[in-house]
Amino acid sequence: MTAPAEARRCTTCGRFRAYRDGDQHCIVCGSASLQAACDCGRPYDYVLGEPPQGALHCPRCGRDFRAAEADWTFR
Repeated sequence: MTAPAEARRCTTCGRFRAYRDGDQHCIVCGSASLQAACDCGRPYDYVLGEPPQGALHCPRCGRDFRAAEADWTFR
């Protein structure tokens, strides 16, 4: 049986994706910097159902994730 997916954020490119236990690298940029919760400790369980456009803030601390993502560009 496959373990349920968990929302994680790559701290390098800022993308949110669903990952399973044992996944270590971002599927977008390949970095090994996946984070399962905001710096304030709030898990990213609310993220995956949100539309890809518009603002996305942590409901606990108010951090704007989309603004941080816009600062990162692919090279």
